[in-house]
Amino acid sequence: MDPYRQGDLLRRASALAASAEHLPRHFADTIFPSTSIRFSDRMLSNARQYLRGIVADIERTLCTIAIKDLQFPADAFAMIGREDITSCHDLLERAMLLQEPHLLRHVFTEIQMIELQARLLQKISQDELEATLTRHLDSDDGAVADAAMAMLVAQSRSMASSGVARAHIADLEAEVLHGLTWLVAAALARVTSTDAQKLVPAAERLLASHDESEALKSRAQRLAYLLHRSEQAAIEPPHPLQDGLHLFLARMAQNSGLSMGQLALFTAEPDMVRLTVVMRALDWPVQHALSVFAALSSGEELLTAATYNETDKAHSARLVEHWAAPEGLQSAQRALAGVQGVDVDR
Repeated sequence: MDPYRQGDLLRRASALAASAEHLPRHFADTIFPSTSIRFSDRMLSNARQYLRGIVADIERTLCTIAIKDLQFPADAFAMIGREDITSCHDLLERAMLLQEPHLLRHVFTEIQMIELQARLLQKISQDELEATLTRHLDSDDGAVADAAMAMLVAQSRSMASSGVARAHIADLEAEVLHGLTWLVAAALARVTSTDAQKLVPAAERLLASHDESEALKSRAQRLAYLLHRSEQAAIEPPHPLQDGLHLFLARMAQNSGLSMGQLALFTAEPDMVRLTVVMRALDWPVQHALSVFAALSSGEELLTAATYNETDKAHSARLVEHWAAPEGLQSAQRALAGVQGVDVDR
């Protein structure tokens, strides 16, 4: 046998032996899912692509800092940054270091936003969707106009012309970026045979330069806050076909006390039940709620006027208040309720 092929076969055999240890857990998760949320093949493909893109963006940025600011020899990173080279991602994936819950929650939120954006584009054109934001550029309130322009810049950076999200460091939460940066730095040191300690200054510079206020989510929240103060906001409840997806979620978050990530999660749940409860708690008119539901629905869910009207508004408000509590508090309450046998609204 060819010595190279023999070595390749042995490496593959060792890798498979390691991966086989995780077979029972993976098999159990597949046939006994612990969540009622289902993931389509398209969502899984988008998740892999998005995660690979995040790692590649951090990888390229670290290399740029190392070469331009820290005078690393360019030939040490000659292969890094090419579109067809994803050394760090593949290494981290094999080491199972990309399975941190906070990271995966962020990735899920992003791919659900991609899914929602695709649904909106089935009901409204790309030009009409973009106009939902540009109309605020002519606002008499200078702060609103400036916030709309800032959000437009962030949106053009983070969204491709097809409406598909691009992975960009600026849109990462600080906690996600911090964890990933050190993982990528370690992997980069490994694939380039560089002393990992020498990459510490590059990682620190990347983290120090990160500004969460530049993220699309943050800029949507800023515009939502400014609109919340206006009389127009009180007259017109949020709607994804009138506000665009990000501003809609930001305005709904502003009104409910929930986060944009929570609301995106609610749209992924069966029949968007919790999103309906939030709309009822906010006392949105039934026709408006039905219209929002239809805009965000995949077409398989159904909300009727009777179901909406029969949902108790006061109870809905109590549930939303509970969901808006810190996540750590909610987790502790659920655990304690299980021990004490007390039923806690979920």
